[in-house]
Amino acid sequence: MAFPLALEGMYDRTEAVRSAIKIFVAAAAVVIALSIVGYYIDRGMKYTALAENESRFLISATPILDEVFRGALGDVLILAEKKHLFRNAGAEKKLLAKEFIDVANIKRIYQQIYLVDASGMETVKVDHSGRVAYAVAEPDLENESHRHYFQQTVSLKPGTIFVSQSASDIKQQKSARPAMPMIRLATPVVNTQGERKGILVLNLLVDKLLDKIAGDEIVGQRGLMLFNDDGYWLYGSDTDKARSPRPVHSRNFSTVNIEAWQQMMALPAGQFRNEQGLFTYRTLPIRLGPESTGPFLQEIEWRLFSYVDAESLSAAINSGRPFFIAGTALLLLLILPVSVLRGRRFAQQVYATSLLTTYSNIIEQSDELIYVVGADGKFRFVNSAFERCTGYKAEEVVGKGPGILKSGHHPEDFYKLLWSTIKSGETFEGVFANKKKDGSIYYEAKRIMPFRGAKGEAMYFLSVGHDLSDMYEKRLHEMQVTSQLSKSVPHHFNNLLSSIMGYIQLSIHKVSSDGAGAMDEIKMFLQKSMEQAVNAEALIAKIAMSRHDRIDIQARINVGDIAGIAVAEAKARWPENINIALCADSHLPMINANAELLDKALKELLENAGEALVDGGDINVELKVVEPVSDFCVNCGKPIKGKHIQISVRDNGPGISADMMDRIFDPFFSTKESARLVAQTPGLGLTMVRGIVHQNGGHLLLQSKEGRGTKVSLLLPINTQNQ
Repeated sequence: MAFPLALEGMYDRTEAVRSAIKIFVAAAAVVIALSIVGYYIDRGMKYTALAENESRFLISATPILDEVFRGALGDVLILAEKKHLFRNAGAEKKLLAKEFIDVANIKRIYQQIYLVDASGMETVKVDHSGRVAYAVAEPDLENESHRHYFQQTVSLKPGTIFVSQSASDIKQQKSARPAMPMIRLATPVVNTQGERKGILVLNLLVDKLLDKIAGDEIVGQRGLMLFNDDGYWLYGSDTDKARSPRPVHSRNFSTVNIEAWQQMMALPAGQFRNEQGLFTYRTLPIRLGPESTGPFLQEIEWRLFSYVDAESLSAAINSGRPFFIAGTALLLLLILPVSVLRGRRFAQQVYATSLLTTYSNIIEQSDELIYVVGADGKFRFVNSAFERCTGYKAEEVVGKGPGILKSGHHPEDFYKLLWSTIKSGETFEGVFANKKKDGSIYYEAKRIMPFRGAKGEAMYFLSVGHDLSDMYEKRLHEMQVTSQLSKSVPHHFNNLLSSIMGYIQLSIHKVSSDGAGAMDEIKMFLQKSMEQAVNAEALIAKIAMSRHDRIDIQARINVGDIAGIAVAEAKARWPENINIALCADSHLPMINANAELLDKALKELLENAGEALVDGGDINVELKVVEPVSDFCVNCGKPIKGKHIQISVRDNGPGISADMMDRIFDPFFSTKESARLVAQTPGLGLTMVRGIVHQNGGHLLLQSKEGRGTKVSLLLPINTQNQ
């Protein structure tokens, strides 16, 4: 939105700050929301990648483990076929021990390789618990006849291999207990005649088996573990302990992590996550061949288990958090100055919109007739005053030309001059006689101003006019009154002059014919002439006092005193069948007014009220302080506002008919039927009262109903500064 130069930099700073805060908060919310979404998407992608990597690792490890384990099975069968296994010569035992040592050093996966005779006694044993394999001294050899693995293996068919499902049957002697978890492989040994000579045993180190998959470092990071089908650790670390490998074959995973073990048993392979971390597992079926016998030798299942603890998992998937936090902070810092600028701009828009709304309200509520015409001569806008004055609604004139207002009172040259003036960029002023929607004429003092576009061409024309219809009607009424005065005043003056001249002629005639004896009649005629001269003087005075532009000296007066004197004089003058009562508020304030003129106005109202009571009646005079709310002056039509002293004169006479109410204040108009009364007060009484009241800044109220009396109220303003 483009702003005029005068509006640049004008705005409410509080609104600018409020708008900047709103914009910043909204933008920050979007940025933070997007950052959070991006962070969680990145987190999810990293988690997915990690989970897929773990699954791929176990998938690739399965054939390697199977190959290594089957190699170990082959080793035990090959060694068991040696023909010199149970030759007791010392040289033969040394040769056999050397062969076992070579196998242990080359394969590096066997902790122990040893030969047990049919009685259960170890005859040759090699240990590879340290860096180099060595032969165990004969005194350290032990009897294994009572061991479960010996009892099971010695009874097997030749070529059948015993595989321990756990290492828990190792006896507790120091020389027999392995330093690391292992898997025992054993097979019967027979001679060429088929005689059972004993068994051959290989203790397979599980950690060495898993080293074939990955280095120690990777195994430690993953928490790689191996379980037998009973849930015992063959190798690995407890998930709630340190990650470094350690012997845990004495503990059962199925009892330590019941929920995890149940999920692992449900499917042969899978992955799940809980509060401890990410678990990935695969089942390794151990098949010993169709020649194997025994119920437990046919299906041996181990479970290879990869575990990433919660801390490591969180560190891996949340590695992008610092980046997102730093990026969000940077974006917020960039948004801040932009928000300030946008807030200031928005405040300017609000300010400009407020001004436009204010101007629109001013135009809409204005009493002036305002409309806008486009360069094509069609109405674009009209305000409410135009609608009230012309009777046209906005939707009836918009899109039409101002020609609908032509009354025919102006020649075409008038309109040609108008258009040539405004199209040249000048302002046209004039008084228009236009036609309303109902066909009546209204008068409008109007100014039409052109508004130019960016290239200097006239684009719009603004018309601002003032309705002069009331003034024209008032002027017409005044002209009618003046015309009536010009007709009535000579008539009344001629009547008075005729009376005076008649009485003078009678006096002259009496003097001529009767001489001194006619003095009494002459005196009477002269008195009559004097009365008519006084009436003529009163007529002139009333005409003068009925003028609105008369200026008289005002002073601080007490209205109650003036009313009291006027009522007392009226009581003395009127007959007894007319009752006059005065009711005045106590402590009436003083007002600025002309006491003499106010006295005349009050006496005139009392005179009119008394003349209305031909057969007697009541006159009530009331003085009080009022503050009208919705009253309008019956003479000027303006609303009466503020505090006033109200002087009311009410009678219970015949009242005034409705058709006379509109003319009651016109000069020389009278409701009196008596010719005598009309001759004395030729319809100028209320006209005089109207002039006096308005000269003193007051107003008139008139209430009357035929047959129920009349009430005339004078309202004189109270000047509160001088109370």
